[in-house]
Amino acid sequence: MVFGKQNTKTEFNYKVEAHTARLSREHSRKIKTNKKLRATTIDHDLNWAVVMPMFLGEVRVGAEKTILDVVYDTGSDWLVVPDSECSNCDGNRIDNSEAERTSEEVTERLYGSAALTGSTWRDIVCLTSSSYSCVNEFEYFSFITQTGINDPIEGILGMCQNKQMILSQDELVIGPLFAEQLFI
Repeated sequence: MVFGKQNTKTEFNYKVEAHTARLSREHSRKIKTNKKLRATTIDHDLNWAVVMPMFLGEVRVGAEKTILDVVYDTGSDWLVVPDSECSNCDGNRIDNSEAERTSEEVTERLYGSAALTGSTWRDIVCLTSSSYSCVNEFEYFSFITQTGINDPIEGILGMCQNKQMILSQDELVIGPLFAEQLFI
Protein backbone atom coordinates (compact mmCIF):
# COMPACT_ATOMS: atom_id res chain seq x y z
CA MET A 1 0.00 0.00 0.00
CA VAL A 2 1.15 3.46 -0.90
CA PHE A 3 -0.77 6.33 0.75
CA GLY A 4 -3.90 4.25 1.09
CA LYS A 5 -3.88 2.86 -2.48
CA GLN A 6 -3.42 -0.79 -3.26
CA ASN A 7 -0.87 -1.80 -5.89
CA THR A 8 -2.89 -3.27 -8.81
CA LYS A 9 0.03 -4.55 -10.88
CA THR A 10 -0.01 -8.25 -11.49
CA GLU A 11 2.96 -10.59 -11.80
CA PHE A 12 2.43 -10.48 -15.58
CA ASN A 13 2.74 -6.66 -15.57
CA TYR A 14 6.05 -6.89 -13.71
CA LYS A 15 7.36 -9.50 -16.17
CA VAL A 16 6.35 -7.35 -19.17
CA GLU A 17 8.08 -4.31 -17.64
CA ALA A 18 11.25 -6.33 -16.94
CA HIS A 19 11.27 -7.77 -20.46
CA THR A 20 10.76 -4.31 -22.03
CA ALA A 21 13.58 -2.86 -19.91
CA ARG A 22 15.91 -5.71 -20.94
CA LEU A 23 15.12 -5.16 -24.64
CA SER A 24 15.75 -1.44 -24.23
CA ARG A 25 19.16 -2.11 -22.64
CA GLU A 26 20.06 -4.57 -25.46
CA HIS A 27 19.02 -2.03 -28.08
CA SER A 28 21.16 0.64 -26.39
CA ARG A 29 24.17 -1.71 -26.44
CA LYS A 30 23.70 -2.40 -30.18
CA ILE A 31 23.62 1.32 -30.91
CA LYS A 32 26.81 1.89 -28.89
CA THR A 33 28.68 -0.81 -30.84
CA ASN A 34 27.66 0.83 -34.15
CA LYS A 35 26.26 -2.45 -35.39
CA LYS A 36 23.59 -1.51 -37.87
CA LEU A 37 20.97 -4.06 -38.75
CA ARG A 38 19.05 -3.29 -41.91
CA ALA A 39 16.14 -5.64 -41.28
CA THR A 40 14.41 -5.23 -37.94
CA THR A 41 11.17 -6.15 -36.33
CA ILE A 42 8.45 -3.55 -36.47
CA ASP A 43 7.79 -1.79 -33.17
CA HIS A 44 4.30 -2.53 -31.96
CA ASP A 45 2.40 -2.94 -28.75
CA LEU A 46 1.83 -6.28 -27.06
CA ASN A 47 -1.84 -6.49 -28.05
CA TRP A 48 -1.02 -6.05 -31.76
CA ALA A 49 1.80 -8.61 -31.53
CA VAL A 50 -0.60 -11.25 -30.27
CA VAL A 51 -3.04 -10.60 -33.11
CA MET A 52 -0.61 -10.12 -35.98
CA PRO A 53 3.06 -11.12 -35.61
CA MET A 54 5.33 -10.09 -38.47
CA PHE A 55 8.82 -11.40 -39.21
CA LEU A 56 11.15 -9.30 -41.35
CA GLY A 57 14.44 -10.24 -42.93
CA GLU A 58 16.61 -9.55 -45.93
CA VAL A 59 16.99 -11.10 -49.34
CA ARG A 60 19.61 -10.25 -51.95
CA VAL A 61 18.49 -10.45 -55.57
CA GLY A 62 20.43 -10.38 -58.84
CA ALA A 63 24.07 -10.06 -59.76
CA GLU A 64 24.27 -6.77 -57.84
CA LYS A 65 22.83 -8.55 -54.78
CA THR A 66 20.34 -5.72 -54.19
CA ILE A 67 19.22 -5.95 -50.56
CA LEU A 68 15.49 -5.88 -49.87
CA ASP A 69 13.62 -5.99 -46.56
CA VAL A 70 10.90 -8.60 -46.89
CA VAL A 71 8.20 -10.18 -44.76
CA TYR A 72 8.83 -13.87 -44.17
CA ASP A 73 5.30 -15.03 -44.95
CA THR A 74 4.40 -18.56 -43.88
CA GLY A 75 1.06 -18.36 -45.67
CA SER A 76 2.31 -17.77 -49.22
CA ASP A 77 4.75 -19.31 -51.66
CA TRP A 78 6.34 -16.83 -54.09
CA LEU A 79 9.17 -14.37 -53.52
CA VAL A 80 7.72 -11.05 -54.68
CA VAL A 81 9.99 -8.04 -55.15
CA PRO A 82 9.62 -4.51 -56.55
CA ASP A 83 10.80 -4.01 -60.14
CA SER A 84 12.95 -1.01 -61.07
CA GLU A 85 9.98 0.17 -63.16
CA CYS A 86 7.60 0.26 -60.17
CA SER A 87 6.40 3.85 -59.90
CA ASN A 88 4.64 3.55 -56.53
CA CYS A 89 7.16 1.46 -54.58
CA ASP A 90 9.12 2.61 -51.53
CA GLY A 91 12.75 1.64 -50.96
CA ASN A 92 15.02 -0.53 -53.08
CA ARG A 93 13.96 -2.04 -56.40
CA ILE A 94 15.33 -4.86 -58.54
CA ASP A 95 16.95 -4.21 -61.91
CA ASN A 96 15.93 -7.22 -63.99
CA SER A 97 17.98 -6.25 -67.07
CA GLU A 98 20.39 -9.19 -66.45
CA ALA A 99 17.68 -11.61 -65.26
CA GLU A 100 15.84 -14.15 -67.40
CA ARG A 101 12.17 -13.36 -67.93
CA THR A 102 10.23 -16.62 -67.56
CA SER A 103 6.87 -15.30 -68.78
CA GLU A 104 5.80 -12.40 -70.97
CA GLU A 105 2.38 -12.47 -69.31
CA VAL A 106 1.61 -9.71 -66.80
CA THR A 107 -0.43 -11.15 -63.92
CA GLU A 108 -1.87 -10.01 -60.60
CA ARG A 109 -1.13 -11.54 -57.20
CA LEU A 110 -3.43 -10.88 -54.28
CA TYR A 111 -2.41 -11.08 -50.63
CA GLY A 112 -4.36 -10.26 -47.47
CA SER A 113 -3.57 -6.55 -47.65
CA ALA A 114 -1.66 -6.24 -50.94
CA ALA A 115 -2.37 -6.37 -54.66
CA LEU A 116 0.61 -6.69 -57.02
CA THR A 117 0.88 -6.62 -60.82
CA GLY A 118 3.99 -7.89 -62.61
CA SER A 119 5.69 -10.89 -64.19
CA THR A 120 8.04 -13.75 -63.34
CA TRP A 121 11.83 -13.69 -63.66
CA ARG A 122 14.75 -15.97 -62.80
CA ASP A 123 18.04 -14.87 -61.21
CA ILE A 124 20.26 -15.52 -58.17
CA VAL A 125 18.59 -14.96 -54.78
CA CYS A 126 20.44 -15.07 -51.43
CA LEU A 127 19.44 -14.72 -47.78
CA THR A 128 22.87 -13.42 -46.67
CA SER A 129 26.15 -12.37 -48.26
CA SER A 130 27.36 -16.00 -48.01
CA SER A 131 27.17 -18.02 -51.21
CA TYR A 132 25.84 -20.93 -49.11
CA SER A 133 22.56 -19.04 -48.69
CA CYS A 134 22.02 -18.55 -52.44
CA VAL A 135 19.80 -20.25 -54.97
CA ASN A 136 20.96 -19.76 -58.55
CA GLU A 137 18.26 -19.30 -61.18
CA PHE A 138 15.47 -18.89 -58.63
CA GLU A 139 12.11 -17.89 -60.10
CA TYR A 140 10.41 -14.88 -58.48
CA PHE A 141 7.62 -12.39 -59.15
CA SER A 142 8.72 -8.82 -59.83
CA PHE A 143 5.91 -6.28 -59.51
CA ILE A 144 5.55 -3.03 -61.46
CA THR A 145 2.49 -1.72 -59.60
CA GLN A 146 1.32 -2.40 -56.08
CA THR A 147 -0.96 -1.41 -53.27
CA GLY A 148 -0.51 -2.50 -49.68
CA ILE A 149 3.28 -2.88 -49.37
CA ASN A 150 4.63 0.09 -47.45
CA ASP A 151 7.95 1.20 -45.97
CA PRO A 152 9.85 -0.47 -44.27
CA ILE A 153 8.66 -3.56 -46.17
CA GLU A 154 9.80 -3.87 -49.79
CA GLY A 155 8.68 -7.41 -50.68
CA ILE A 156 7.44 -10.80 -49.48
CA LEU A 157 9.30 -14.10 -49.18
CA GLY A 158 6.76 -16.93 -49.21
CA MET A 159 7.74 -19.65 -46.74
CA CYS A 160 4.78 -22.03 -46.92
CA GLN A 161 5.52 -25.74 -46.65
CA ASN A 162 4.42 -26.91 -50.11
CA LYS A 163 0.89 -27.53 -48.90
CA GLN A 164 -2.36 -25.98 -49.99
CA MET A 165 -2.98 -23.24 -47.43
CA ILE A 166 -6.53 -22.26 -48.45
CA LEU A 167 -9.59 -24.40 -47.94
CA SER A 168 -10.81 -24.77 -51.50
CA GLN A 169 -12.39 -27.35 -53.77
CA ASP A 170 -9.83 -26.50 -56.47
CA GLU A 171 -6.24 -27.65 -56.07
CA LEU A 172 -3.82 -24.73 -56.03
CA VAL A 173 -0.45 -24.80 -57.73
CA ILE A 174 2.32 -23.97 -55.25
CA GLY A 175 5.02 -21.62 -56.57
CA PRO A 176 8.79 -22.03 -56.19
CA LEU A 177 9.77 -22.36 -52.54
CA PHE A 178 13.10 -20.79 -51.58
CA ALA A 179 13.74 -23.02 -48.56
CA GLU A 180 13.03 -26.14 -50.61
CA GLN A 181 15.46 -25.14 -53.38
CA LEU A 182 18.17 -23.93 -51.01
CA PHE A 183 19.05 -27.50 -50.03
CA ILE A 184 18.90 -29.17 -53.45
